[in-house]
Amino acid sequence: MEKLHPEQFAMVAKLPDDKPVGLLTRHSIREDAGEHVVSYRVPLTEEGVDLAKCWGGVLNRPIHRVYSSPVGRCIQTAEYMLEGAAHTRDVQVELVLTEPGCFIEDISLAGPVFLAEGPVGFLNKHLNECIEGVMKPEEGVAKLLGFMRENMGAPGELTLHITHDTVLASLVYHLMALQEIDQAHWPWMMEGAFFWFDEHQVHWLWRGVCASRDLCEFGLN
Repeated sequence: MEKLHPEQFAMVAKLPDDKPVGLLTRHSIREDAGEHVVSYRVPLTEEGVDLAKCWGGVLNRPIHRVYSSPVGRCIQTAEYMLEGAAHTRDVQVELVLTEPGCFIEDISLAGPVFLAEGPVGFLNKHLNECIEGVMKPEEGVAKLLGFMRENMGAPGELTLHITHDTVLASLVYHLMALQEIDQAHWPWMMEGAFFWFDEHQVHWLWRGVCASRDLCEFGLN
C-alpha cells in the first residue's frame, strides 16, 4: 500500500456519515507506456490489481453504484475495488469519465496541443486560456459535478467513479481556482477526491484538505 498517496487513508475518517459521498479516482497502477498518450489497451500491473483490492477494502462503506471510463484499466480498477470491498455491483460504463468526454470535445483538435505540451502543460493552458476542441473548464466541471450529484446514493453510501488523471486534475484544480500546477500536483495512480453535496454547495476532500464552492457558480441549482 506504499504506492497509495499518503493522504488517502486519513481522508476516509473525515467523510461525513450523514451524506451520500462520491469518489472520483484515477485508475490503479498500469504498465509504463513511456509516452504522453497512453493506449487504451495498456492494462493494470499485478501491483495495480493488488492496490485496487486493498483500497477497495479500506473504504468501509456500502457501495451504491460504480461508474467507469470505458477504458479497460479503469473497468479493471472498478472490478478489483469491488472485490476488495466484498461488494457485488455491476460496473456501468460512462463516457463522461474519459476523453473525449467531459472536457475534450474534439480529439483531432486538442490532441496536437496535448502532444506538444504534455499532461501538466496542457492542463496549465486549459486553466488559463481557450483550447480549440476543449470545453471551457467551468463547463466541463458543471457537466461532471452534475453527473456525480445525480447519481448519489443514500446517506452513508459511496458511489465510485473510475477515471483518468487528466479528468481528475482538471476538475480538482479548477475547483481550487489554481492557475498553474506542476508535477507535484499531478494525481497519483489510484488517487482520488471525495465529493458530497448539499442544496447550494459542492464539498470535496483532496489530499487531506476539505473545501467548498457554491453550485450556482457552475449553473447548478
